[in-house]
Amino acid sequence: MNQLSYNPTLADLCEELTLSECITTQVYTGVDGDNGLYYHDADLANGAGDNSYRYAGANPNNYVCFGSDAATCPSDNLYRVIGVFGDQVKLIMADYPTTSQTGTGGAYYGTYGSGSSYQGSQDLSTVGRYYWNPSGTNTWSSSTLTTTNLNSTFLNSLGATYRNQISDATWYVNGYSTSSVTAATWHDNESTGTTWTGKIGLMYVSDYGFAASNSAWTTDVSSYNSTSIRNNNWMYMGLTEWTISRESSYTNYVYLVNSTGYVTDTSVNNSLNATAVRPCFYLTPDVTYAGGTGTESDPLRVN
Repeated sequence: MNQLSYNPTLADLCEELTLSECITTQVYTGVDGDNGLYYHDADLANGAGDNSYRYAGANPNNYVCFGSDAATCPSDNLYRVIGVFGDQVKLIMADYPTTSQTGTGGAYYGTYGSGSSYQGSQDLSTVGRYYWNPSGTNTWSSSTLTTTNLNSTFLNSLGATYRNQISDATWYVNGYSTSSVTAATWHDNESTGTTWTGKIGLMYVSDYGFAASNSAWTTDVSSYNSTSIRNNNWMYMGLTEWTISRESSYTNYVYLVNSTGYVTDTSVNNSLNATAVRPCFYLTPDVTYAGGTGTESDPLRVN
């Protein structure tokens, strides 16, 4: 007797699931990382070992529309899933925010005129450059980038409904003494020490490190300017941008991703390095899947 085959869609699989459940049901644990989603348990070679789920590779289907219910997601509302941590989904802006989102007060320095390596679609004359902390210390909690640009101006631009779907999360605002180590070493050193509780942060160095294809996880993040690595790291966007991770040996140095892809440290208020930011945040565990396949043209939607 002939039997009809059933090929469920993502909407079928994720109906009535939280967004975190929807994502983790899609994990592929094989060597090739078929869909770019890896489960970082103790058995994953060179991984974080924290039981997180993280996207890696050139362009996985990890897009999310957040802050808008328009049929076509506005570019300013397009985000990407860094991963699932416990029962929370962590998002980063898919492109750089404009000054209409992050403001011209606080830690603002100016805008970009151009960027030869830029991968996105924003008018760079509207993309802000910011100090990490204009006061000259690498204390995240006291920086006006934190208090004004990210957790006031940007957060308020989202509207009350969406603001309430962002967790007050614990962020490890610690760091390491060198970028010449792997993503796993970075993760181990970022996961202890000083914490900050708030809604909007920036990516960790380890977030960026693990976004590259798994073949790069044995390479020091200071060498991520290799063409083969940066072209297979979905988080690389081609402008120099800040991370939340500090240089633990100094009180005024933090880490950034250079426009060519490698990670290095620099002063928090060096005008030559006033640079871009991409807001990151964790969604509350009760945010549920509403539709979408995760592609840029059909991003995941939430209720």
